[in-house]
Amino acid sequence: VVAPRGGRLKVLVTGDSMAQIYDHYMREGLGGRATVRSEAHISTGISKPSMLDWQAKARAQAAGLRPDVTVVFIGANDGFPMRTPSGATANCCDSAWVEEYARRAADMMRSYRRGRAGRVYWLTLPAPRSGSFRSVFGPVNAAIRKAARRTRGVEVVPIDRIFTPGFVYRDAVKWGNRWVNVRQGDGVHLNNAGAELAAQRTIGRMRAGRVLGR
Repeated sequence: VVAPRGGRLKVLVTGDSMAQIYDHYMREGLGGRATVRSEAHISTGISKPSMLDWQAKARAQAAGLRPDVTVVFIGANDGFPMRTPSGATANCCDSAWVEEYARRAADMMRSYRRGRAGRVYWLTLPAPRSGSFRSVFGPVNAAIRKAARRTRGVEVVPIDRIFTPGFVYRDAVKWGNRWVNVRQGDGVHLNNAGAELAAQRTIGRMRAGRVLGR
């Protein structure tokens, strides 16, 4: 159970443009139970450190903000070749690339964990409309799940299975008794309704894990 001093969680919502809009609904959904800090870095990716080194960024965020909970939503800009620790180049999106992405993501997860002081929730990517994005998003999700299995205190929020069962693109999902459009026109990002639903699912996971009171 996360028991922050003063009774309010410190929550960091971070990632690329996928984290935008979603961060608003996380703040709204948590209300007075948490102080939510948002850091969305547009066009960045774990596989493109020349623009932003996310491993270094995670260490800096963890040390500077000391969040009780970190929520990560990233991957829409990935797919770049990566250099492995051995010096080899892993090209997207074969098994070596997935392994290197998982290694980098796991390193970030450990930073956000701060030993055992923090919890991490990492969202997968919903299937995109475009086939070119699809060839990247699936491997990114596989890497996220692989990294989470290796890191205690990390939970994957399976947005891909919630919004796009079978990893098949959908504009709308069933929400309550009605169908709701959840995607923006680019076929990649979530719209307001989609971001709100994703935030509700994340907060539900936090409650189930006793990070939040029921």
